[in-house]
Amino acid sequence: MSRLIRFLTVALIVNCVAFGQTTQSSLTTWEAKYFRYLLRSLGNPDYSPGFRADLEGRVTADFAMTTGETAALDNAVQSYRTFLVSARQAEAAVMVGKSNLTQADGSTLQAIYLQEPATVQSLALQVLGSVRPETAARIKAAANVMSQFKIYGGNPK
Repeated sequence: MSRLIRFLTVALIVNCVAFGQTTQSSLTTWEAKYFRYLLRSLGNPDYSPGFRADLEGRVTADFAMTTGETAALDNAVQSYRTFLVSARQAEAAVMVGKSNLTQADGSTLQAIYLQEPATVQSLALQVLGSVRPETAARIKAAANVMSQFKIYGGNPK
């Protein structure tokens, strides 16, 4: 009996270690929407630094994040904020002094906007790969809860 318990304990530990080291290559639609919401909320340059700090404090407390996990989230938020600022600057450069946009202007703006989903996906996977499995599970659970209530609108399919 004790051999069986030791075997199961070792199997559980190996499974946990293996699970913790697996990487996710994509997000569900709802996980992507939730990360977009998180990154936009935490990285919005229009919000005051105090508000963003309070919000990040609540998010890290809700997900019981360690200091290292909080740093990983903060790095992703900083990267997203940089992306947002550069996208806004590029958009302003296209639109400056124009009352009507050309088809080329529309294509340029579309190219700018189409970068966001890939940026969110990359940053979300970076965060999920940097946190403990239990933290990743809590974040994914929040995305699932939001999907049940269709918080972000639309049908995920």
